[in-house]
Amino acid sequence: MSRDQTPLANGGAGATAYGDAMATYLALAVDKAADRWSSISTWDSSARKVRNTFARQAIPMVWDFSETNPFSTSTGNWRSCCRWIGKVVAAVPAKESASIMLKDAVMPDQSKLDKRYVFATDPPYYDNIGYADLADFFYVWLRRSLKSIWSDLFATVQVPKEDELIASPHRHGGRHKAQQFFMERMQGALASLIVKTEAKFPSSIFYAYKQTETDHEGTVSTGWASFLQAAVDEGFTITGTWPIRTELSNRPVASGANALASSIVLVCRKRSEDAVITTRGQFLSNLRKELPLSVHTLQASDIAPVDLAQAAVGQGMRVFTQYREVLESDDSSMSVRTALQLINAVLDESLESQDVEYDPQTRFALTWFESFGIQEETYGEAEKLGIAKDVPVDSMHGALLNSQGGKVRLLRPKEISKIEPEDAVWKCAHHIVWLNNEKGEGAVAQVMATLSETKQNAIKEIAYRLYRICENNRWSDLSRDYNGLIAAWEGIRSETQKLNLGEQQPLEY
Repeated sequence: MSRDQTPLANGGAGATAYGDAMATYLALAVDKAADRWSSISTWDSSARKVRNTFARQAIPMVWDFSETNPFSTSTGNWRSCCRWIGKVVAAVPAKESASIMLKDAVMPDQSKLDKRYVFATDPPYYDNIGYADLADFFYVWLRRSLKSIWSDLFATVQVPKEDELIASPHRHGGRHKAQQFFMERMQGALASLIVKTEAKFPSSIFYAYKQTETDHEGTVSTGWASFLQAAVDEGFTITGTWPIRTELSNRPVASGANALASSIVLVCRKRSEDAVITTRGQFLSNLRKELPLSVHTLQASDIAPVDLAQAAVGQGMRVFTQYREVLESDDSSMSVRTALQLINAVLDESLESQDVEYDPQTRFALTWFESFGIQEETYGEAEKLGIAKDVPVDSMHGALLNSQGGKVRLLRPKEISKIEPEDAVWKCAHHIVWLNNEKGEGAVAQVMATLSETKQNAIKEIAYRLYRICENNRWSDLSRDYNGLIAAWEGIRSETQKLNLGEQQPLEY
């Protein structure tokens, strides 16, 4: 066989390889079409188009489906599917080459043992997504189209599943065995990775597993803790955590929910051989010294509150993993799970400490909200708190509080109709929250332009604090409003600056 007739899979060029490449691109277009043409596709009424099968990482039950016309010019048509593949091919750097291999990440690579790499990886998120099961949807179509070209990749009838690195109870005989499997396999994968890591450069590990589990010791995610424990055990130290805005706000999982808005990138290096052993007390002391500075930096970058905790945890893990070991009072080694609980507790302390700059009315409202939320409580409780905060309860009636019939509650955002520049931070913040929900960034900017920079910063800080309180109490409806305000903050600030410079005329709202 001449070089011009060598198949693409064998590294050839010429007519045969060109045909193989075109067949591969068209097979990918068929897969993209299948995502829009299945009986799981539904109608997206807000966008007025067909929603694809994988609008989320699952194949849901649907009561009615929407059909796409492949020969139309609307969403999901065949030309569009081909066009998207073409855009990807055109964006690939023509002068750069890459190798794609199908290998078990847990098995050490015996080839080129002296060679080192820079790693960037997006590992499985514990039990959050069944990748292999979902991949079958696409695999069956690709196999029919490409088995003769990529025979090694499509040797099996379905996607291999037994060794998939997720904690799947139904495959391993229960939750405990599934977690054990995940830990062992993840440690093996990270051990293989660290052996091949180039020490001069950090490894980047993407992770976006939201913390959701709370017990009597604090808040922590089993998936997050298990992954970090594996990384620490295999000799990684986490030197930084960066939130990167990669997630679409219009994806269904984010609609009306506090879904993560960013991918969290852990920056990891091999732990220094000179790393020392420390005590729980010294670790806590350093954590309380360093974490508040990291939190302030994250807040200054306008990170959404829903992402703040996850990003801050990474900064806390940086402190924890700089040591070879942290010893408990009984000389046992501190687990990552315990470290995460301590980090979350110090994060709460850091956010709580920010209220020292607030006015007395705002400090009253914060404490009341943390205890009772927006529910009613007796006037006597309010009076006791008012004495402690040195602010008369009656002075806040109609401004921050609704007080009648011996009962007191905080005013809801929609009940605060207007504010003055000298009003309490709490009142200003909740009027801003209502404006952002009802009128948008432009209306918020008009009010912000009347407030001092100090007051604006205080509103931003209290939104972070209130979101954290809501999350700890599982008040998702309330937390969504505070998260939305910070998510819009960059746009609000830009509009406010335009108003301050006289570039935009104020509008009545």
